Amino acid sequence: IKTGSPELITANTAFYELFSLSPRSRGKETFLDRFGQPEKFLAMMRKAAKSATYTMDTAKVEHQEEGTRIVEICMIPVRINEMRFLLLGLSDITLRKQEETILRNATEDAISANLAKTEFLANMSHELRTPLNAILGFTEVMEQELLGPLGNDQYKSYLQDIHTSGRHLM
Repeated sequence: IKTGSPELITANTAFYELFSLSPRSRGKETFLDRFGQPEKFLAMMRKAAKSATYTMDTAKVEHQEEGTRIVEICMIPVRINEMRFLLLGLSDITLRKQEETILRNATEDAISANLAKTEFLANMSHELRTPLNAILGFTEVMEQELLGPLGNDQYKSYLQDIHTSGRHLM
């Protein structure tokens, strides 16, 4: 394209397809006519003193059959016989952006699941430890017969089993 102008000098077939243009429309219609704010893009082009990369959402492109597409534009100023041009390289990065979104969502889901697991384990630990402390305390009191004899030696064996199991769980 000519610097400071939306006039398209030449483009490949993929470019015309991306912007839903006909190669025969060259000169009659610019690719910027497909955007709601072509002046914004022209301002970007004027500022391109060196190579720069921009991302553009083609959802604003009229008659776009495939829906939203994201295009990365690399602008390189070129001088030929004292005429200034901008060489544009466009890459359709829609799939990459979709994959990044999917990966970001999966990461957020994994972090959320990990947090839920941590909270569950903390709550479960608390819910188990509280009654186990009581069980261990009561079995120690009974094993030491602090409130009097148990009466049957089999009870002491049971208390030792209960106390040992409780400490194991703790």
